[in-house]
Amino acid sequence: VIWGRLEKGNNMSTNGLLSRDVTRSMAFTVILASVSSGAFSQTRMNEPVKAMPREVAKEIVVAQVAPFGGALAAIGRDFNLGAVLAFDELNAKGGLNGLPVRMAARDDGRRVEETVRLVKEVIAQENPIALLGLSGAANVEALAKDGVLESSGIAALGVSSGATSFRTHPNVFHIRASHRQEIFKSVEQIAIVGLQRVAVFYEDDTYGQEGLAAASEALRAKNLSVVARAGHARNSLDMGAAAKELAASKPQAVLMVSQTAASAAFLKAFQMAGGQAQIFMLSVVEAEQFVAAAGLPLARGAAISQVMPSPYRATEAVAADLRRTAKNLGIDAARVNFASMEGYIAGRTLIEALKRAGPNPSREAVRRSLTTLNGVDIGGFALDFTPSNREGSTYVDLSVISAQGRVSQ
Repeated sequence: VIWGRLEKGNNMSTNGLLSRDVTRSMAFTVILASVSSGAFSQTRMNEPVKAMPREVAKEIVVAQVAPFGGALAAIGRDFNLGAVLAFDELNAKGGLNGLPVRMAARDDGRRVEETVRLVKEVIAQENPIALLGLSGAANVEALAKDGVLESSGIAALGVSSGATSFRTHPNVFHIRASHRQEIFKSVEQIAIVGLQRVAVFYEDDTYGQEGLAAASEALRAKNLSVVARAGHARNSLDMGAAAKELAASKPQAVLMVSQTAASAAFLKAFQMAGGQAQIFMLSVVEAEQFVAAAGLPLARGAAISQVMPSPYRATEAVAADLRRTAKNLGIDAARVNFASMEGYIAGRTLIEALKRAGPNPSREAVRRSLTTLNGVDIGGFALDFTPSNREGSTYVDLSVISAQGRVSQ
């Protein structure tokens, strides 16, 4: 363990350690990973981790641009951890053709313009073989419109968004079901339990607008309708007006198309406005963070659709693999969650593509090899990519926050 100092700035260092929203005098622990053992010591709860030290001369670099600071930190941080654990398993066995895999990261704060800038920067500075864990529908949509993915020939795997606007982009590979599929699953449950009055709370951007449209369609299919709808500005936690509007409609259920922090803030405001309803949220909501932010009395009983296998089920082979690796490396058990599960599956998926891409893989070879991952089994999680299909999974399940604040399915 080496002690260093953090510099102020918007970027993640290339070894994956967070350097945003901290002061120059704050100390941090630089964790060294060994090529032979792949081991690293326990990290703090709010720090992404690295797979290999920067000093390694020959390596395969994978890059992530996502939020790592502030209220949205969990989006990038825990995905990053899961991917790094997958790469660490590989590195402990000698890497890929003798080369270690390293994760480089940048913190975009979920700001669209920063995503585009930092993706270009990390491609130029780190020469990554692929991008992993990009986050935000509007962010990825901006990258698609900019053309940087095509011009660089780089594949983006495991995007942390289920938006439909870029589901067919040739360079974007999805391991999660779409938000539309999640919403239809939630509405199916709403109809089963006989709830009639359904309101929709949504983020006023691509993600939220698509979710609102999907909710309206799904409810119509069940002979139901949206009794009220209210949006909130992206990255804002000012929920007073939206909460009052929806509470006034006296809904029996509220379907929330929003991020973790916004969902918790809305639920508090909704309760303060006199609202009472069964809450349904999408998989972008990180359950543990939601419980911490909203408080257990409000969070208890809320339903969250999930697009990854449960990291808590002992019967899930991929969950057992993730938990074993995290335990062996001294990672806090609280960081083994759905977000780190998604990163872990994304990492293992990329490793499979790298193995198929030949001894000296190029970006294009990796992109092509991803299209051959048809019928691939990642510890019980099935993926089906083809040359014409970029949606690898349609898996959706519903979970509920228990009286103890745990996620049960």
